[in-house]
Amino acid sequence: MNKKYISAILSISSLMFNAEAATSGISESEYRTASKSIESEYKSALASCGSFSDNAKTICISIAKGNKKVAKAELDARYKPSNKASYGVSLAKAEADYAVAKQKCEDQAGSARNICVEAAKADLAHAKSAAKTKLKRSKAVIIADKAPSVARVSAQEKCIAVSGGGKESCAGDATQHDEK
Repeated sequence: MNKKYISAILSISSLMFNAEAATSGISESEYRTASKSIESEYKSALASCGSFSDNAKTICISIAKGNKKVAKAELDARYKPSNKASYGVSLAKAEADYAVAKQKCEDQAGSARNICVEAAKADLAHAKSAAKTKLKRSKAVIIADKAPSVARVSAQEKCIAVSGGGKESCAGDATQHDEK
């Protein structure tokens, strides 16, 4: 049975896109082409699941659906790169992993199945939490980058008290604090 899972995973793995290769957005035509490619690879993967039976077939279908969802999320992140898109990729991966893990639990019986499902749910919750934390951190970095430095604010406050021609040179000194 494990050989079936491995062969299914290998045959479907072509759906996975390498998000690291994309550092900037892609054009709309590239997006459409890649989207069609994902769809055709998904249909091909579903067709290859036909050789399995029972739960192995269900697991294969879950893998195909999960890979399609992840590939679409990665494509969206490449098309319109953002922290939210990156979060969407992480979420899609977590949900895909959960769907497959949940289906694999069906091969077990009784309390072993319950434990397996609970472990899958815990893994999903952990992955979602990690993705949310990563998103919050990236937002905090953006906010910190946009916020004026404490030294600049302090220098600007001192410039308010200066009068006359020295005020312009004082203002120039205050903006240099952000450049350092």
